[in-house]
Amino acid sequence: MGIVIYFNVYISVLFLLLPFMVILFHGYILLLAILLSFFYFLLKSKIFAQSQQKDKIDSDDLVSYEESRKIVEDLDRLMQSEKLYLYTELELRQVAYIIDISEDKIVRALWKVEQHSFEKYLDDLRINEACDILLIPELELLDIHEIALECGFRDGEELEIIFKEKIGVTPDEYRERYSYYD
Repeated sequence: MGIVIYFNVYISVLFLLLPFMVILFHGYILLLAILLSFFYFLLKSKIFAQSQQKDKIDSDDLVSYEESRKIVEDLDRLMQSEKLYLYTELELRQVAYIIDISEDKIVRALWKVEQHSFEKYLDDLRINEACDILLIPELELLDIHEIALECGFRDGEELEIIFKEKIGVTPDEYRERYSYYD
């Protein structure tokens, strides 16, 4: 690393002094040297910025797959035992506080194991809950808005959109197709 820095300094000084040495010979070479120096520093700064960003990404990825899987399992266990996903206003920071893991770790773990965001994770849990409720004969009189609120969605429209996206049919169609009550 130290050799690279000294080499970059040497090249930088050379490019800075080159125009002054060449001014004795040709005026147009001075312009060329200035342009070369400018593009060299521009390229060097872009490469440096890219390497800094790559280092940040690599350091973010330090959570192993096994650790990520354990975080997701802990999250699943909490969600299933406490049914936190039923709370409409549930936020990632609240869950992170409860299980004492940083928000970033939860987000990275979910992405690494499940390949989706915390919001999509909640949507999946809520949709599963809605599917269960839709098939309970005693609850057949509940409308979609009431089911949505019971499952943690803000309203019936949000449930309908996400349900159709994930299941492929509307909640009403699902109820008609899969229910066994008269």
